[in-house]
Amino acid sequence: MNSRPLTSKSRRLALASLFAVIIFLSKAFLPPPIDDMFLIVQILLLVTSALLMGPPGATYVSTLSGILKSVVTAGLAPFTIGLAVLYGVLTDGLLVAFRARGAGGEVRTTRTALAAGVSTALTGLVSYYVTVGLFQLNLPGSFMIDMAILLGGTISGFIGGWAATFIWKRYLVSLTAPSAVPAAQTKA
Repeated sequence: MNSRPLTSKSRRLALASLFAVIIFLSKAFLPPPIDDMFLIVQILLLVTSALLMGPPGATYVSTLSGILKSVVTAGLAPFTIGLAVLYGVLTDGLLVAFRARGAGGEVRTTRTALAAGVSTALTGLVSYYVTVGLFQLNLPGSFMIDMAILLGGTISGFIGGWAATFIWKRYLVSLTAPSAVPAAQTKA
């Protein structure tokens, strides 16, 4: 047993791969927009990976899930991968910008949930506008669609961020705490 969980590259890659496969399975075989109803699962895993692996964690997981999803939607691969990378970068960046982790390493629930909500809403809006522009869709009443995406993304992200924080505080914080290392393994 290693003395520090999730510090090795192989553990990070294994965790990122596992989370990416879960995201892929929750979204890949459902038609749009039904697949977007499962954003709570996606943001929960992105925030959890950012907490476990550090700031690039959400980007790793999101990029891998985007690559997996692009296999199913090969014609939209650049779009799918690009949005996945954007979602991960926004999640990591906003968690840092909102200072979701305090000075002592504690995770702040409200800030984490807000960062997750904002990253989900922004990614949803970018996805919507790129899709409308790419396919030259003429959608009447786009203000209502904009508001639905903004509210739906924010609420889904907030719930997913809150759930990730709850799971982190309840079950996962001991994986990265120094006290989780047995005394015999710290000598070397």
